[in-house]
Amino acid sequence: LADGSAANWNGNITNAPVHEMTPVIDGKLDEWKKLPSIDLMKHCTVKMKNYQGAGDLSGRIWLAYDDRNFYLAARITDDVHDQPFEENGVRQGDGIQCVVCPVPPWTAAETKWDGEGFYRLAISLRKDKAQVYQFNGVSEDEGQSVAKDAVCKIIRSGTETFYEAAIPRKGRKMFTKGSRFFSFSVLVCDRDGGDKKGWIEWGSGFAEGKKHGLFNLCRMKEGITK
Repeated sequence: LADGSAANWNGNITNAPVHEMTPVIDGKLDEWKKLPSIDLMKHCTVKMKNYQGAGDLSGRIWLAYDDRNFYLAARITDDVHDQPFEENGVRQGDGIQCVVCPVPPWTAAETKWDGEGFYRLAISLRKDKAQVYQFNGVSEDEGQSVAKDAVCKIIRSGTETFYEAAIPRKGRKMFTKGSRFFSFSVLVCDRDGGDKKGWIEWGSGFAEGKKHGLFNLCRMKEGITK
């Protein structure tokens, strides 16, 4: 590690870019398009029934930060957009869910699932309205509320959905001062009418059991200073 210490850990050390930038939250993704991203087809695991390939569900996800916010953007191909739910039900429809933890997975594995230090978010488009929920803990059974002060724009065009969200860092300890590392897991859910088909995930920290050590390790270019 940067301080010369060693860590023993059996998991994914990723090179997923976490960009330092301040995008305009307009859903157009102009600042993101040419930047390296997480590719659902190349870097992720499919957990879906009757998956039909890229036209069924695919896309790219970008992560970024600045002194004020954590940013997530995505361009998702999905042949049918189906999100009839709100509040706790959003996890059953189309959308993106993620968990951010301010410490690396080998430290997260020793941390209790009490909600402190684990931020689970659900971002979705329902009836042309973008909605961002923050769960009270990693488990969906602990309740949720609208993510305070979050800004989000989602555009559906043809078979593509464009997501762009800014989650304020104030009041949320998403990163650790002086550290380049944090843990992250994200999944893109798919529902084509009726039951939920499943999801494509990057990191397996929370969708099928709460497993601290299965988050992916993200590395920022520089350590957080604020």
